[in-house]
Amino acid sequence: MQASAAAHHHRRAWDGFSHQFLRLFLFVDVLSLLAPLVAVIWQLSLFREFQVRSSPLEPLALALAIWTLYTADHVLDARRAKSSRWEPNRKTFYRLHWPTMASLAACSGIGSLGLAMFSLSRSTLQGGFAISTFVFAYFVLVHSLPSRWRGLWPREAVVAFGFSLGTFLPFMRPGLVPCLACLAAGIVFFLLCWLNCCAVETWEWQRSGVPPEQTPHISTRWIAQHLSALAISVGTCALGIGQWLGRSNEFGLAGFSSGAALFVLAQNQAILPDSVLGLAADLALCVPVFFLAVQ
Repeated sequence: MQASAAAHHHRRAWDGFSHQFLRLFLFVDVLSLLAPLVAVIWQLSLFREFQVRSSPLEPLALALAIWTLYTADHVLDARRAKSSRWEPNRKTFYRLHWPTMASLAACSGIGSLGLAMFSLSRSTLQGGFAISTFVFAYFVLVHSLPSRWRGLWPREAVVAFGFSLGTFLPFMRPGLVPCLACLAAGIVFFLLCWLNCCAVETWEWQRSGVPPEQTPHISTRWIAQHLSALAISVGTCALGIGQWLGRSNEFGLAGFSSGAALFVLAQNQAILPDSVLGLAADLALCVPVFFLAVQ
């Protein structure tokens, strides 16, 4: 009897710990902190893979810039009328707190610009301003047009492309990294980000009951439908590119592990609660943090 009571007590304690741990991750997801974390993890891995020295301020400037953009995007989305019976926790959060989050995004944007001016080279800054023009055009297009037009073009591919450009920006300086190596690694990272965006967009759309006119682009739905095969294929390509680079193979392991994580997620997404879908997809791209920790 005492052993049974002790076992029950330990199980309740573990359940309480697991619940608090999940709440912490959901809070991180709601605040849009995982996207900048993904970018910083991969950028640090690339610095080591390509043996490039960097200022500690570069990843911080990247993190602040990405958080600013994601927060601004969510704030603008929150100003639209609710279009479904269910929406992700982050959308509800931004509807309730959009003035505060808009103010924080403005402060973060100023901080990111200041760090960039202080820590980035002239050529990297010029590239950053070019990417900013691309992002501004995206914001104008997405948030000035009716919501029903969003499914007429592959918005997720554009988001993944801009995200990849920002992450790879420090390696685009002429002569710093072999052009072909940077391009190959960039394509793999872009594909992983695209898979992530398509999975989240499609799964949340399927569960939300959004009107048919807001259906995601056909390419987005096709990628989500074939995510298992695509994730393994991209992960295998990353492993091959890592071998070809002939250095630490950290990039190859990072790409393969992220692809494998997306594969596992695709196989099990149907049994996951609605609240953790986006969180799980973003965590799949955070797997390379383990390689940063052990090497």
